[in-house]
Amino acid sequence: MQSILKISAAFVLAATAVVAIPAGTTVAVPTTVAVPTTVAVTSVAATTSALPLPAVYTQVFANLTGATRAPDFITFQLVSTLAQCEAACNAVSGCSFVNLYQDVHGKGNTPLLTCSLYSLCHTASDANNTGGQTQPDGTVDTIANSSGFCKLA
Repeated sequence: MQSILKISAAFVLAATAVVAIPAGTTVAVPTTVAVPTTVAVTSVAATTSALPLPAVYTQVFANLTGATRAPDFITFQLVSTLAQCEAACNAVSGCSFVNLYQDVHGKGNTPLLTCSLYSLCHTASDANNTGGQTQPDGTVDTIANSSGFCKLA
Protein backbone atom coordinates (compact mmCIF):
# COMPACT_ATOMS: atom_id res chain seq x y z
CA MET A 1 0.00 0.00 0.00
CA GLN A 2 1.26 3.48 -0.83
CA SER A 3 0.37 7.03 0.14
CA ILE A 4 0.53 9.97 -2.26
CA LEU A 5 2.67 12.89 -1.14
CA LYS A 6 2.55 16.30 -2.85
CA ILE A 7 6.02 17.92 -2.73
CA SER A 8 6.22 21.68 -2.19
CA ALA A 9 10.02 21.68 -2.27
CA ALA A 10 12.31 18.99 -0.99
CA PHE A 11 15.48 17.03 -1.26
CA VAL A 12 15.41 13.27 -0.93
CA LEU A 13 18.29 10.96 -0.09
CA ALA A 14 18.18 8.29 -2.80
CA ALA A 15 20.64 5.46 -2.19
CA THR A 16 23.82 7.50 -1.70
CA ALA A 17 22.94 10.61 -3.69
CA VAL A 18 20.83 13.63 -2.86
CA VAL A 19 18.18 14.25 -5.49
CA ALA A 20 16.27 17.53 -5.86
CA ILE A 21 12.53 17.12 -6.35
CA PRO A 22 10.85 20.06 -8.11
CA ALA A 23 7.92 21.83 -6.44
CA GLY A 24 4.53 20.42 -7.45
CA THR A 25 5.82 16.90 -8.07
CA THR A 26 3.60 14.06 -6.82
CA VAL A 27 5.52 11.14 -5.33
CA ALA A 28 4.24 7.74 -4.21
CA VAL A 29 5.56 6.95 -0.72
CA PRO A 30 5.30 3.45 0.80
CA THR A 31 3.32 3.34 4.05
CA THR A 32 5.81 0.91 5.52
CA VAL A 33 9.54 1.30 5.38
CA ALA A 34 12.09 -1.38 6.16
CA VAL A 35 14.51 -0.22 8.82
CA PRO A 36 17.95 -1.84 8.89
CA THR A 37 18.95 -3.55 12.11
CA THR A 38 22.46 -2.06 11.94
CA VAL A 39 23.44 1.42 10.95
CA ALA A 40 26.92 2.48 9.93
CA VAL A 41 27.96 5.75 11.58
CA THR A 42 30.76 7.79 10.10
CA SER A 43 32.58 10.13 12.43
CA VAL A 44 32.50 13.77 11.41
CA ALA A 45 34.86 14.85 14.18
CA ALA A 46 37.82 14.99 11.83
CA THR A 47 36.06 17.39 9.49
CA THR A 48 34.46 19.63 12.11
CA SER A 49 37.02 19.77 14.90
CA ALA A 50 38.49 23.03 13.61
CA LEU A 51 35.07 24.71 13.41
CA PRO A 52 33.94 26.29 16.70
CA LEU A 53 30.28 25.96 17.59
CA PRO A 54 28.45 29.27 17.44
CA ALA A 55 27.73 30.77 20.83
CA VAL A 56 24.10 30.75 21.85
CA TYR A 57 22.69 33.41 24.16
CA THR A 58 19.53 33.35 26.22
CA GLN A 59 17.80 36.51 27.36
CA VAL A 60 17.52 36.72 31.14
CA PHE A 61 15.99 40.20 31.44
CA ALA A 62 14.70 42.93 29.14
CA ASN A 63 13.65 46.58 29.02
CA LEU A 64 14.90 47.57 32.47
CA THR A 65 15.98 51.02 33.64
CA GLY A 66 19.19 49.79 35.25
CA ALA A 67 22.44 48.37 33.90
CA THR A 68 24.25 45.42 35.45
CA ARG A 69 26.58 46.35 38.28
CA ALA A 70 28.88 43.46 39.29
CA PRO A 71 32.52 42.81 40.26
CA ASP A 72 33.11 40.47 37.28
CA PHE A 73 32.82 43.36 34.78
CA ILE A 74 35.33 42.90 31.93
CA THR A 75 34.93 45.86 29.57
CA PHE A 76 32.40 47.75 27.48
CA GLN A 77 32.06 49.15 23.98
CA LEU A 78 29.51 51.07 21.96
CA VAL A 79 27.59 49.06 19.36
CA SER A 80 24.59 49.39 17.06
CA THR A 81 23.09 45.90 17.47
CA LEU A 82 22.77 42.94 19.80
CA ALA A 83 24.67 40.83 17.25
CA GLN A 84 27.66 43.19 17.53
CA CYS A 85 27.52 42.97 21.32
CA GLU A 86 27.43 39.15 21.23
CA ALA A 87 30.33 39.15 18.76
CA ALA A 88 32.31 41.33 21.17
CA CYS A 89 31.68 38.84 23.98
CA ASN A 90 32.66 35.93 21.74
CA ALA A 91 35.96 37.67 21.00
CA VAL A 92 36.85 38.20 24.69
CA SER A 93 38.19 35.20 26.58
CA GLY A 94 36.08 34.40 29.64
CA CYS A 95 33.07 36.48 28.60
CA SER A 96 29.78 34.80 29.56
CA PHE A 97 27.25 37.64 29.74
CA VAL A 98 26.34 40.82 27.88
CA ASN A 99 24.28 43.75 29.11
CA LEU A 100 23.05 45.93 26.26
CA TYR A 101 21.43 49.27 27.08
CA GLN A 102 20.90 52.89 26.09
CA ASP A 103 22.91 55.29 28.26
CA VAL A 104 20.62 58.32 27.92
CA HIS A 105 22.65 61.56 28.01
CA GLY A 106 25.83 59.52 28.60
CA LYS A 107 28.85 58.86 26.37
CA GLY A 108 28.48 62.18 24.50
CA ASN A 109 24.77 61.66 23.67
CA THR A 110 25.65 58.95 21.17
CA PRO A 111 22.78 57.01 19.59
CA LEU A 112 24.87 53.85 19.99
CA LEU A 113 24.09 51.24 22.64
CA THR A 114 26.42 50.40 25.50
CA CYS A 115 27.52 46.77 25.49
CA SER A 116 28.99 45.68 28.83
CA LEU A 117 30.74 42.32 29.13
CA TYR A 118 30.93 40.14 32.26
CA SER A 119 32.53 36.81 33.13
CA LEU A 120 29.47 35.47 35.00
CA CYS A 121 25.78 35.35 34.11
CA HIS A 122 23.53 37.84 35.89
CA THR A 123 19.84 38.41 36.59
CA ALA A 124 17.58 41.45 36.72
CA SER A 125 18.44 41.90 40.40
CA ASP A 126 21.99 42.87 39.35
CA ALA A 127 20.70 45.57 36.97
CA ASN A 128 20.74 48.26 39.64
CA ASN A 129 22.99 50.89 38.04
CA THR A 130 20.40 53.51 37.03
CA GLY A 131 22.92 56.16 35.99
CA GLY A 132 22.82 59.48 37.80
CA GLN A 133 26.18 60.83 36.64
CA THR A 134 26.20 64.51 35.73
CA GLN A 135 27.53 65.01 32.21
CA PRO A 136 29.75 67.92 31.05
CA ASP A 137 26.70 69.67 29.54
CA GLY A 138 24.86 69.51 32.90
CA THR A 139 22.45 66.72 32.00
CA VAL A 140 22.22 63.61 34.14
CA ASP A 141 22.47 60.23 32.44
CA THR A 142 19.85 57.50 32.88
CA ILE A 143 19.64 53.91 31.70
CA ALA A 144 16.91 52.71 29.33
CA ASN A 145 16.09 49.48 27.50
CA SER A 146 18.60 47.41 29.47
CA SER A 147 18.66 43.74 28.47
CA GLY A 148 20.87 40.90 29.69
CA PHE A 149 21.94 37.82 27.75
CA CYS A 150 23.81 34.81 29.14
CA LYS A 151 26.06 32.78 26.84
CA LEU A 152 25.11 29.09 26.80
CA ALA A 153 27.74 27.67 24.48
